[in-house]
Amino acid sequence: MTESLQGFRVRKLADKSSGVRERRYDPVTGDSYLVDPANWDLDDKSTWVHTPWPSPGVVIEGEIPKKTALNTGFVNKAVSEGWAELENRRVVHRPGGPEDDPWRVTHTFVQADSIVFHFLDGDVKYNVVDNPDKWPVNKNDFDEGFGGNVRWFYVAIIALLR
Repeated sequence: MTESLQGFRVRKLADKSSGVRERRYDPVTGDSYLVDPANWDLDDKSTWVHTPWPSPGVVIEGEIPKKTALNTGFVNKAVSEGWAELENRRVVHRPGGPEDDPWRVTHTFVQADSIVFHFLDGDVKYNVVDNPDKWPVNKNDFDEGFGGNVRWFYVAIIALLR
């Protein structure tokens, strides 16, 4: 039986009290930039720097699910931006090549025991029950790292709300 995992949405807040930002466009490529108009010069490309609004933090929208699946890209971005952390973080490598040369291709996964999100209204901690990895088709016959299904997500259950 497959159980349904709920996702959640987060919203990064912008502190618009610090200065002015305006959208400017590269006349050749059409790329857009959010810039401080006082420091931007059409003739000086070095001033074409995207300057986002400072963020006071992140909030979760809607209900916090008890069990969820979290994409590794989402978690990595949250960690790099400082509003999440991985507890007992470790890197593992798994073979991904053909049977005659399994290590020709290597899958690299970041695993953890817990993921802690730092939201404006308090921390939320999830315990990881299934890490990103290469899982066998039948998990009961688990031979770590060998199998058929590559999963780029964490399955986690809520551990702490503050």
